[in-house]
Amino acid sequence: MSLLIPSYLIDHEIWWLEGYLNYKHKADTRKKIREFVDSLKEDILSHKVVGAYLHHVNNVPIIFNHAGYNKAFLEKLKSDDLLNKYRPETIVNVTNQDLINTIIACKKASTCKLSGSYYEAGPERGGRGVGGP
Repeated sequence: MSLLIPSYLIDHEIWWLEGYLNYKHKADTRKKIREFVDSLKEDILSHKVVGAYLHHVNNVPIIFNHAGYNKAFLEKLKSDDLLNKYRPETIVNVTNQDLINTIIACKKASTCKLSGSYYEAGPERGGRGVGGP
């Protein structure tokens, strides 16, 4: 069995998209990070980088993303009427479409605002959101 897992966003990419450039290695200059962010936006729009990825193993759906989905995040999707009985396909599609819509809205800006409770840390990590992907 072969498994291809596309790249997906993690903390530093999200921070850099939002303009928080102080989370970096010493060798990462602002210029390098800005070039990376521009490239990252293109990769998101071309689906080379995703917010979540779905793969089936023996008919069992497995969602790949950075931090997983906690119960509060799934309840938020359900309350927003974005979920069809917690189907994994829906969860992945909602995550990825939201990311693409955000990048389209900020494509020419130097920073993007990944806003809303889906991107905010949950209370267990000191945030006010639901602690999404």
